[in-house]
Amino acid sequence: MIEFRTFRALFASAALALACCLPSPAALAQAAGNTVRPEVGKPIKAAESLYKSKKHREALARVAEAETVANKTPYESYIVLRTKASIAAAAGDNETAAKSFEAALALGRSAPADQLKMIQAIAGLHYNARDYAKSAQCAGRYFKEGGTDPGMRTVLVQSYFLLND
Repeated sequence: MIEFRTFRALFASAALALACCLPSPAALAQAAGNTVRPEVGKPIKAAESLYKSKKHREALARVAEAETVANKTPYESYIVLRTKASIAAAAGDNETAAKSFEAALALGRSAPADQLKMIQAIAGLHYNARDYAKSAQCAGRYFKEGGTDPGMRTVLVQSYFLLND
């Protein structure tokens, strides 16, 4: 069995990589044929630029600007949440990242493969935050929705173990 600290470090890096490798909002918009109004798009593009420069707190501030825009379309809301989740994960803010990914999932705007990646990231974020009940719940959901990554089986088992379940 993997030593707990080793497992935590491996999973932390895997979850962060998963959260950060999600397609950019610009790529999502082009692929789906959706559009984002300039008042939402400008701060999101600025946030992406700051994110690439590893200025995560500043990037989150720009995302907050996009969040304040009134009457966002469901797609715009999805882009804002997805961007916020990725940046928060990179900044080490597991709680904000998990909540943002969960809200993005609830909007139902992503493809099934992207949904599985987000569920996987959420499970890892909860695990890293030591919320093993939510981690186990997300890992279980991952498999119910067709996920097959054997690493997630380990997350599920470890979460139950750490819950004394």
